[in-house]
Order: sequence, then structure tokens, then C-alpha cells
Amino acid sequence: MNETKIPSIAKYTALVTFLVPLVLALAFIGSGNVEFLFVGFYFFVFAALVNLVVIFYLAILGARRSYPTYLLKGIALLLLNVLTFIAFVAMGVYFTNKK
Repeated sequence: MNETKIPSIAKYTALVTFLVPLVLALAFIGSGNVEFLFVGFYFFVFAALVNLVVIFYLAILGARRSYPTYLLKGIALLLLNVLTFIAFVAMGVYFTNKK
């Protein structure tokens, strides 16, 4: 197996859990409608749980297989996504208090 690739499940999970909050944040900034924040919050909770499940899945799979570096890249990508969530939450708090 090629160890330079990132597992597909990690790539797609990170992509979806990054793009959806980005669209919601841009929609909130553009419209100022607070409902986008509520949808974003519920998506944030759901996406955080999905990210944790995928991280645990990759960690368990990495412990059983002989190519843990391949899976560690996927885990790192998902952990980087957690920082993105924190940035989106901070941006939501900032723009909510600004209005």
C-alpha cells in the first residue's frame, strides 16, 4: 500500500465537515440571519461526533495494521479540522456580538 496517500474516509470527512460550515458562515455573513448560526451549531455537534468516530476508527485500524503512518496522516487531517471548527465558532461569536 502506498503510504503517501491519506485514507479516503479521512479526506471526504474533512472535506465535507469543512465546506458545509464554510457555506453556512458565508451565508450568515452575507445575510445576517441568525438561523444560519443555529444550523451551524447543530452541524458542528454532529460533525464533531463524526470526526471523533472516524479518528477512533483510524486509530484502531492503525493499531491492527502494518501501515500506521498511512492512517496517521488521516488522523492529522481530521485533527486539523478541529482547529477549523474552533475558528468557525470564534468567527460566529465575533459576528454575533458585532451586530
